[in-house]
Amino acid sequence: YICAEMNSPHEHSSPADMHPIDWDITSFEKIYREHWHDLLHYCISYLDDEVLAEEIVQEIFISIWSRRNELQLLPTKLKGYLVRAVKLKIFDHFRSEAIKQKHKDYLCKQTCDPNPQDTDQIILYRELSGTLKLLVNELPCKCREVYLLHDKGLTLDEIASQLHISIHTVKYHLQHAKSVLRRELKIS
Repeated sequence: YICAEMNSPHEHSSPADMHPIDWDITSFEKIYREHWHDLLHYCISYLDDEVLAEEIVQEIFISIWSRRNELQLLPTKLKGYLVRAVKLKIFDHFRSEAIKQKHKDYLCKQTCDPNPQDTDQIILYRELSGTLKLLVNELPCKCREVYLLHDKGLTLDEIASQLHISIHTVKYHLQHAKSVLRRELKIS
């Protein structure tokens, strides 16, 4: 229902619609208020998890805001862009969950039924785990706390509540931690 509603043909084009959106704070807040609810319900219809859906929609708006200086988007294309962004985030979520499950299955198989031929892989996994633990310990305190809680499976809302910080701060620390870890793991 959302695709039809969000891409309704009765949108009127005006000369202003032919110019890219000016991403000042006022227009951004207006766009956020106008589209947040529909995007959230669209996301929930696929995920059946309101908290996760809120996180995904929030991440989309954070991404738009952080790329506002490069983003050239016509007002007539905004709704379609937002729906595609939600679909991609949902797809990324499902892909990530599938990969996690595949790794869990693989690790369980290795620990439950170790094969002597896989000794090198087990050693490599242990070395990588050790390196990751060292890198995590080198993260700034709040950043490390957020990363470890997220790694334990807590949602962003739960982390924010537990640490008494905003969800935006949680997202910042998590994004920073992942960025540092990715960079460092590529180097080592």
